[in-house]
Amino acid sequence: MIKETDGNHFEKMRSLEQNLTFEYAKTTQVHSQKDVLEEKVITLTKERGFVTRKEVEIFPGISQSSCGRLLKKMIENGQIVQEGKGKSTHYCLPK
Repeated sequence: MIKETDGNHFEKMRSLEQNLTFEYAKTTQVHSQKDVLEEKVITLTKERGFVTRKEVEIFPGISQSSCGRLLKKMIENGQIVQEGKGKSTHYCLPK
């Protein structure tokens, strides 16, 4: 906790502390939203056996670019596997 030493310095430090706290909370919220989206994709994939990019966009209601980033991250993390190319691309859980 910041203690009051001199007025102007104290106010600047308090403001900085509040901004950092706000940024941390915002970052934590974004990470938890991504975790929720990943869980939704995994759940849908378990139910159907596979999903398409379009289904992932519609199900949680995210944009095409956000969907692409999400799927790419999930592939890199080994959460899902891409099968096929182009229009026949679909995603399933690793075996």
